[in-house]
Amino acid sequence: MADALSNSVAQLGSDLFAQKLYYVATATLWIYDYFLTLGDEVEYAYSGGRAYKVFLTIRVYAITKKHKAIVVFAIAIILWQWGIAVYVMSQSSKGTDLPALLLSRRDAGLPPLPTLPDIDPFHVCIFISTLTVTPWVEAFLCLSLAFDIVVFLVIIVTTTKAIQTTHIRHTLHVIQRDGILYFFVLFSSNLVWLVLVLHARPGLKFMHNQSAMIISSIMINRITLHLKRISHKHSVIPWSVQTFEERSSNSRRHLPSSSDENYELRNISVISIGPDAA
Repeated sequence: MADALSNSVAQLGSDLFAQKLYYVATATLWIYDYFLTLGDEVEYAYSGGRAYKVFLTIRVYAITKKHKAIVVFAIAIILWQWGIAVYVMSQSSKGTDLPALLLSRRDAGLPPLPTLPDIDPFHVCIFISTLTVTPWVEAFLCLSLAFDIVVFLVIIVTTTKAIQTTHIRHTLHVIQRDGILYFFVLFSSNLVWLVLVLHARPGLKFMHNQSAMIISSIMINRITLHLKRISHKHSVIPWSVQTFEERSSNSRRHLPSSSDENYELRNISVISIGPDAA
């Protein structure tokens, strides 16, 4: 009995250590990306005016000819996710009182672990949810995957139709290409998170929680900076990372001025994607 309990505790300690190493690796990537894009952020991120168009839902609503189904679906997904997230996080404190839930073996004959004392050295935040609400976490991730798929389809259909009727094809090609890469990375990240929650040992189920948010931040920052850069009339600074760079010879041509592009982007809103795509 004691040996079985000791093995479970040792396995849990190894799993928690693996979680920390995984987070350190992801955080290192985050810091590395920050310094690589710092020049672009200073030059492009804070330039230009601010308007309500910064909200992605409003922009998607506009370029899909104001299809109400887009807004209804987006709001429903957001409300469901927020409701699940608030409920799950409100239950997280219970997990710190029941450390035995994280053990890989929870036989009925094993003695229960003592409750952690209420003193500062034992208050460690590793951002995990108690395993009693794991099905709600799975539901949250399934909603995220569904939302990613819908956004991907909207980007492909809308940009494909818009490219045929606009003069800013270069910009729209970049939006389409970056949208595909953005979808692939975020969808893969959320899928890894879901697979771990479904099949990993209790101590490893939530190791991708923080890493998934870091990866999302990196991708949002990258796609935003690149779209600002290619719509800018100046040349691209050469030292930036090449993840979203245009490699074709067309990228050396003179880009339209920002006023011309804004005019064309506003005209995209008249393009219909058809009732079957909605």
